[in-house]
Amino acid sequence: MVCGLALSGLAAACAPVVPSSQPINPGAPLAAHSYGLITTQDGLHGLNREKGNQMGLLAPDLNGQYTLIPGGPRPAPPQGVIEAQELKLKVREMASQLLDTWPNQSLAGVVAVPTTFVSLDNFNESSGLGRYLAEALYYEFNTRGFAAREYRTNGAIRLEPGQGEFALSRALPDLKIDKDWAALVVGTYYRDVDAVFVNARMIRPSDGLVLRTAQLVLPMNDLVRRMSARPPLPSGSLRIVPGR
Repeated sequence: MVCGLALSGLAAACAPVVPSSQPINPGAPLAAHSYGLITTQDGLHGLNREKGNQMGLLAPDLNGQYTLIPGGPRPAPPQGVIEAQELKLKVREMASQLLDTWPNQSLAGVVAVPTTFVSLDNFNESSGLGRYLAEALYYEFNTRGFAAREYRTNGAIRLEPGQGEFALSRALPDLKIDKDWAALVVGTYYRDVDAVFVNARMIRPSDGLVLRTAQLVLPMNDLVRRMSARPPLPSGSLRIVPGR
């Protein structure tokens, strides 16, 4: 029975609920209401609802209605997924630091050229973390409307049977970037026992002028430890040489 309360006259009006004789289609969309009804594509059904549960089982009872049998709480995502999401947010914070005063005169007409972040102790060494930081900045710059250039392609598509179609490559000649429209995005990271310290800069390659800077401290969790400890790529790399 459904009851509605008329506020002006404080009179209650009740109407009987006629449950549908058809069973609920498990794949049908449904809408649950606080007054004990559930509506699906198969019709109108009564619903006994148990609040405060994230999961459960909807089962028919003997009165032509349905009962929501509570289940356990929603399982938490794996720790590795949480750490990956936190790293993504850290990169977003770094991009915000780099562009927090944009648009301004120093960045007017500038195109970002992200490069691999390197070890502070060895500028010729990087890791999965250093490559990921540069790769993620393409996304962060693009979503903010800041132009970025992809330089790891020569415009050709390489077809590899059984593998796929490839446009990106590190087996390219060194690039010399000496234009004032470019801003090289460079960075270093330093691994400590409990943290990784990251510094990023946007520099003008023609004279090395630092345009913007950013800093991060990453917790040394399992994900960051694995990514920062990986050895360099086994094959050749593409270098970008600032003009002088």
